[in-house]
Amino acid sequence: MSGGKETPRQKLIGLMYLVLMALLAMNTSKQVILAFITLNDKIESTIDIVASGTENQIASFDSKLVTLAATGGAKKEIESLKELQKQALVVSEWTRVLSNEFVKLTSDIVVEAGDGGLGVVHEGDPVGDKHYTIETRGDKEYFHLLPMEHLTKKDDYDTPSRMFIGINGDAKNPEGGFILDSIRNYRDRICKLVATHKGEKAGEEFSFEAPEGLSLADESDKARKEFNEKLREGMGNVDPKDTALIFQLFNILTPPDMTVNHGESIPYISKMFDHAPLVAAAAMFTSMRADLATAENKVINHIAGRVSVETFNFNKIEPLAFSGKSLIEQGDSLNLKVMIAAYDTTKKMELQYWIDDSTKSSETQLSYEGKATDFLKVPSTGGGKHIVYGNIAVEVKGNKEWKPWKYDYFVNTGGTNATVSPVDLNVLYTGWDNRMKVSAGGVPQGSKISASCSGCSSFSQKGDYWIAKVKKVGSTCTITVKATTPDGQSISLGEPAKFRVFSLPSAQPFYAGKSFESTSMPVATARAVPPLQAKLPNSPLDVKYTVTSFQMLVIKGGKAVTLKSKSNKLTGKMKGAIKAMGKGSILSFTNIKAKGPSGKARPIGNLTYVLY
Repeated sequence: MSGGKETPRQKLIGLMYLVLMALLAMNTSKQVILAFITLNDKIESTIDIVASGTENQIASFDSKLVTLAATGGAKKEIESLKELQKQALVVSEWTRVLSNEFVKLTSDIVVEAGDGGLGVVHEGDPVGDKHYTIETRGDKEYFHLLPMEHLTKKDDYDTPSRMFIGINGDAKNPEGGFILDSIRNYRDRICKLVATHKGEKAGEEFSFEAPEGLSLADESDKARKEFNEKLREGMGNVDPKDTALIFQLFNILTPPDMTVNHGESIPYISKMFDHAPLVAAAAMFTSMRADLATAENKVINHIAGRVSVETFNFNKIEPLAFSGKSLIEQGDSLNLKVMIAAYDTTKKMELQYWIDDSTKSSETQLSYEGKATDFLKVPSTGGGKHIVYGNIAVEVKGNKEWKPWKYDYFVNTGGTNATVSPVDLNVLYTGWDNRMKVSAGGVPQGSKISASCSGCSSFSQKGDYWIAKVKKVGSTCTITVKATTPDGQSISLGEPAKFRVFSLPSAQPFYAGKSFESTSMPVATARAVPPLQAKLPNSPLDVKYTVTSFQMLVIKGGKAVTLKSKSNKLTGKMKGAIKAMGKGSILSFTNIKAKGPSGKARPIGNLTYVLY
């Protein structure tokens, strides 16, 4: 047929065929681009979840230090714990710096592509010389990539290639080399930090240096085996307890030098960015940031595992103000203490106490068992000064120990003035109404008690409580309590109390009572189509979260379709899609957002279940 003359009808059919093929190719390309955006968003959610767990683990060091101080821990033990905490913070800082750099490089691709003022046309996001926002925590900055769904040049494949491979495609661009070298450098630093420590035996010291010239030649099993053998040879002075983690870190954070593409050996950086669409390059950087977050989490959990301190069990914290005296003369000073009490509302408080009996004789012993929030009723024993000597049961390292306490009080015809106050912890949370109870004894009748907070965004009295609101994570707030006497004299009550500011824990999504930790679900349970929920699991804080929107992925006609809900409830289309699912189907909810006390909706992760 070559060279044969075609009829007008044949020419028209051929032209229509070419147009159809082009349309199909364009549609396929669009689906691929959208898939990369969905993949990037899902990885971002995973990073948030892993980072939240890492932050909680870092915060646990403070709780363990409090426990050591409260139980009379040895100075050497406290210093050792502080050194481990310092190591965890160093790893966190290394991760923050490199993760920020990868976000900035992603932004540079968008800027370099000249995407019409960054292409950020959706409401609420800034337009400027960068495609990321900056979150400030204390003196640290954290970069967060802006959404890519509204960029006009999502499929630009020239810019990533030019920036990270080079115009000639020879993979000699310094920017591309920096990416792989920075990951290897980060890997070597955290592995050296993990391995360098003293052993349990006298004079025993462990260390590790990455073997010189160690590299992963390519992605083959043979190259991986040779790589691990050389790595093992360099671990002769590594603590056996650390070897498994170091092997994991090297396998997570070691990119190969070369790879194979269509039978041709090419540099690995070319596989990552050569003719990669803009959104695919962005997803590649997000994937690398996920590797950093995973490595950080593993290392900090490993470091925390070296701490043998068991923290006190509690699910309630409450500020208390109390004085060592309950009656003073005019002109005397009042020493007031303001502290945080921490206790477990699910367990009964056990007390032993004696009135005016410092010997704590069994014959005069009184006992009490009840809620920690109940008042201990101490009977009046005549006028004048009295002392209550007591023991309170505290669970320390799984064992019940009796901790002594005492309280002075004075009985007169005007009645009894006594307070028993348990104390512990000093934390305020951002985005939360921190309820604080302030009380004082021993001030002249008719005095007005007031309190103020330096560092709080607001501090006001509401009923029997004071509400402290804070914003800046990592800062310190100072609460001062004063009394104004009937004659107008202002008295400062004790030393000002300081509180550290932490962010609220991140909520987790739930569907039919199952979180992201579950991977399967009965078909009947899924078809009940309950609304999605957001909760703080295993938290002492009763924080209310509400799911505001989410997406559900459905396969129709072999194509991925995204259904959207602007509430916590499934739409009619979603319900119909679920009811059509059978055993073996995959139910996936993505881009789940929820709002808490702050009123601002934030991503909280994804849910995926295999139905059975």
